[in-house]
Amino acid sequence: EGRGGHDPGAIGPTGLREKDVALDIAHRAAPLIARELGISTLLTRDTDVFVPLEERTARANGFGADLFISIHCNATERSGGSGVMTFVLDDSKDQLAARIAALENSASAEATSELARAVSTTRQSSDRTSDARSNEFASLLQRAAMASLAPSYPDVPDGGVKRAGF
Repeated sequence: EGRGGHDPGAIGPTGLREKDVALDIAHRAAPLIARELGISTLLTRDTDVFVPLEERTARANGFGADLFISIHCNATERSGGSGVMTFVLDDSKDQLAARIAALENSASAEATSELARAVSTTRQSSDRTSDARSNEFASLLQRAAMASLAPSYPDVPDGGVKRAGF
């Protein structure tokens, strides 16, 4: 998760900060993923500290990660907007996804360039099986998020799975 420390991320009308919500989600999701799926997990940010994208990427690569999940609670472009979306890394041309990616990738020019290279390399070297696995996992995460929110927030819109360069 890319917030923390001096970067609070989106701030809700009651003062709730993205960095706090995202870290809480990560602390809940990591043990569930490890236990239920038998996957070793690593949090690239475990406390309220800012970790630049370059360092998060280096930590994930050093861990030998096959999967990178980034948790965000974004602000919306319109008042009253809400919902949950899950994104799969892609060099998509979808306008909404591109606007969100531009906001999320604003960390540095180096990070954005590295991400573009990663997308290009991934797209060239991946086969349909890995694309299908990414989509399947994203769909699983989306359904799980919606199911966990339903008891307390039954009207939260399901934004589905999108593809974007972040």
